[in-house]
Amino acid sequence: MKKMLLALIIFAAAFTVSAQPGPVKDGSSPAEPVAAPGSESAAAGSTAEAVPPPQPVSPSRSTVVRPAGANFVTWYYELKLKKRGLSPDDLCVHSIPQSHIDAAWRWRIKQTHRKVYRTWTQALKYMETRPEYTFSGSAPQYYEWLLQDHPEVFAEVVRREKEGRWEIVGGSWIEPDGNLPDGESFCRQRLEGQRFYLEHFGHIADIEWMLDSFGYNRNLPQIVARSGAKYMWTSKLVWNRETIFPFHNFVWRGPDGSEVLTHICPISVVPNFFPTAELDKYKATRYLLKPGVSLVANYATDPKDIEAALSSDWSNEVGVFYGLGDGGLGPRGFEITIQESLQSKGYARPSFGIDLFRHLEEDKDRYPVWDDEMFLEYHHGVSTSQAWIKRANRLTEQMLHSAESLRATLHVQGFSYPFAQLKEIWKLFLLQHFHDILPGSSIPEVYDDARQDFARIQTAVREITNAGLLELARLVTVKPPKGANGLVVYNALAWPRAGLVTVAVQKGKWYRVTDGQGNELPSELTEKDGQSWLTFRSGVVPSMGYDTYFVS
Repeated sequence: MKKMLLALIIFAAAFTVSAQPGPVKDGSSPAEPVAAPGSESAAAGSTAEAVPPPQPVSPSRSTVVRPAGANFVTWYYELKLKKRGLSPDDLCVHSIPQSHIDAAWRWRIKQTHRKVYRTWTQALKYMETRPEYTFSGSAPQYYEWLLQDHPEVFAEVVRREKEGRWEIVGGSWIEPDGNLPDGESFCRQRLEGQRFYLEHFGHIADIEWMLDSFGYNRNLPQIVARSGAKYMWTSKLVWNRETIFPFHNFVWRGPDGSEVLTHICPISVVPNFFPTAELDKYKATRYLLKPGVSLVANYATDPKDIEAALSSDWSNEVGVFYGLGDGGLGPRGFEITIQESLQSKGYARPSFGIDLFRHLEEDKDRYPVWDDEMFLEYHHGVSTSQAWIKRANRLTEQMLHSAESLRATLHVQGFSYPFAQLKEIWKLFLLQHFHDILPGSSIPEVYDDARQDFARIQTAVREITNAGLLELARLVTVKPPKGANGLVVYNALAWPRAGLVTVAVQKGKWYRVTDGQGNELPSELTEKDGQSWLTFRSGVVPSMGYDTYFVS
């Protein structure tokens, strides 16, 4: 342990002089100090006011590889491999600069606007001084914030993407929790995210980038594959407390048979500039199937059956996903220098995520199929923490379904559909699904903001629904019995159903409910908070259709 610690101290010291990017105009650091992904500590972000972009990095500080430093990096890398019986020629290493940014966690959403701006502006500045530097940026929500807050910076990102130096990844609107949202919400994540990429970049993302969600439900391969992605990357399964997930390269299959090539590996944050765990602790997850052997596995599969199907051949494709995250920042100058020193000797290549996956795909016929969810043995409390937001989320999902069902039915009849309004509602709602908001793992202030957002969302959805019900009522022509008022009941579901109907009525009166044939229906009067309510059981109402009743 002491020898290892000494080596890391020496390693860090070798790059101290050329480590840090220069300060920005306001004297602050290029981004707020944060913990590495997976750390339990991070500093809160700053406020969301606009700030001047970081200044170009001084070549004398971070773009020059000092010979002693470069020699040390390659020597240390060779030593690490040699101890594992390997040489640099045994591996195909992809250096992939990126930065995982939490939309909220130990900071609020409004502060994340600045984190995105500072992190991505710094990446653009590195591109000005480092001709080989590239960057992979995820989450269309972050791109939209940049477009709204700093359109000139967004335009530069688009230019660099077209130039081939910026990669758009993660086709979901935001990196959501992988279990709690319903199926429609996951579909909308992909719809809004891929649509944004298509509108602003001319194409969609091939890689679903969900590195930090707290587990992944079994339906995701179907949703991801059918919305245009071929690949998926996560690092979260290496957090398992009890067991090692059996595969790091595999084909993930959904219930309908849809498949997506999936890769798991940890993020490489200094001093770990290379994921050496992939060569020892997780090496068994990289073994290929025996030639001609197929394996479909799940959590019920006997480990002995998995072991029997694997060969001694293993995948030598290694992704070095580097750059500080959680609160942003991304690769720092000395981290880039480390990777460049490896690249200068042919030990690594500058890559995008797509480059790694295309190499991985060459062995696809020897990967196992995983036919199950991906369960994370960690963060178990997130299914119950902040229970109010779970209830608010499910209620909002139901409300949106009813509103869209009703307005779509009316649209067929020639009425207008509030597309633009619903699109904005959905985007704000999808943001609440972020994997540190909906699970309940953020600071209290985040939930103060979320309560306000849910109130805005639900108010807007009710207005859309009520406007649609008024249009439907005007569309229906009935002749109520003398002294009765007509009541139109709409069924938003895709199947016929009966159920309880509750309407507000005047206080101090008795009411009688009849159906269209004049049959009286059982009803009940209740009072709550000074308001009288009449409840009755309807007959079977057609799917996405209506029936009429009369109240007297």
